[in-house]
Amino acid sequence: MKILHVVPSRQTSYGGPVRVAEYIGAYMEAVSDDVRIFPGSIELTRGRWYVPKLNAIKRLYECVKWADIVHVHGIWTFPTTFASVVASLTGTPYFVNPHGMLDVWQLKQSKWLKLIYSAVIEKRNLNRATAVCFTHEEEMQEASAYSKFPNAFILPNAVDTSVFENLPDREELEKLYPQLVDKTVIFFMARLHPKKGLDLLIRAIASLENERLEKLVLLVAGDRSGAYYEEMLALVERACLQSQVIFVGEVLGQQKAIFLGGADIFALTSHQEGDSIALKEAMASGLPLLMTRQCHYPAWEPAGFAKVVDTNVNQIALALGSLLSPSTNLSEMGCIASRYAKEHFDVAKVYRDLRQGYLDAISGAHTSSGWVRNKEGQ
Repeated sequence: MKILHVVPSRQTSYGGPVRVAEYIGAYMEAVSDDVRIFPGSIELTRGRWYVPKLNAIKRLYECVKWADIVHVHGIWTFPTTFASVVASLTGTPYFVNPHGMLDVWQLKQSKWLKLIYSAVIEKRNLNRATAVCFTHEEEMQEASAYSKFPNAFILPNAVDTSVFENLPDREELEKLYPQLVDKTVIFFMARLHPKKGLDLLIRAIASLENERLEKLVLLVAGDRSGAYYEEMLALVERACLQSQVIFVGEVLGQQKAIFLGGADIFALTSHQEGDSIALKEAMASGLPLLMTRQCHYPAWEPAGFAKVVDTNVNQIALALGSLLSPSTNLSEMGCIASRYAKEHFDVAKVYRDLRQGYLDAISGAHTSSGWVRNKEGQ
């Protein structure tokens, strides 16, 4: 089977959609499928409304013609829209992952441009897709305000949990940052954007009593550029948290492994998420989670490895206080998180169902458990 994945950019700062495409591609290659990802290198990075050069458009067209299945990651961009149109015109089955871009928060951003773009082409592309992939039923329900999707397919974001089983120990992180010795390390890893709610986390930390404040350090991983980054630097300075908050820049590969292996808690206080890969990588790494309800998965709290709160500074501060309490066993919470990730989100489990969905798309069947019509007994 020849499978093409289309993402707007391979730039790592684009976030989850890139990692999802790469995870799926690696799994499909491991079971002997022929996989391509477009673009093939770090390019097409000039923003959502950027139209690539003619040679890139021709290359994408040829890739779609080559494929048996096209899997599009994201909407509202030229590469993803163009791939969907060509697949529709050539009769090639295509799957679309909106990656949270159809929820209420996202639809309010650049609202009028999206309304025009949607009316002209995007809604038609989604309705013609062989499958529209939602990461969970909550995302699908929220997207129903945009359109009904009889072609819905549930596809949680997955991670290769084996990658996170033997991470570097804490000493490796302390070699980089000696000030972390005897501290509780909170790790925040996300694009530095207002949506991600880093300001809420910093304000919550600033509200902690001195005894707890002195025992923690927040490591913030993300691109150190842009207006929001400058705002966060100023916020840290105003709150006198220079000793508690360290901006470490973007972390990848072995460097990311060192941070995940050395941290005590992973935090994501986002205003909106589709299905955060970062949270699942942290789970697989054995880290307890501090997360907002907008990250979805409220059941993770009763499962025993997460604190789930509203996007409210006081609630985040209370959750931090609970996690930092001597009575809280962070190591035990981390073990539960790791087991849960293996059982629910490992690539071998999730992408086996997706591959069957691809085969269904070619044959016209609906045997994969991912199809919503199967879940509803239709």
